[in-house]
Amino acid sequence: MKYKYRTIDKVTGEVHHYFDFKELKNYLDIYSEELEIRDSYKKSYECKNESDAIKICESFNIKLEIL
Repeated sequence: MKYKYRTIDKVTGEVHHYFDFKELKNYLDIYSEELEIRDSYKKSYECKNESDAIKICESFNIKLEIL
């Protein structure tokens, strides 16, 4: 089975691989919650699709690669 996504944390250098969007979403849910706390006056930062994932990653200086 091949990986579908890879994230690279540009600050720590950590690299993670994911087989599907569900795995990626589980990883990004932590960051989504932090964004909601930071920007509580704005809309929800729920990770529903690849576009949402890209926005969340950009907010935390994480490179998202779709393989």
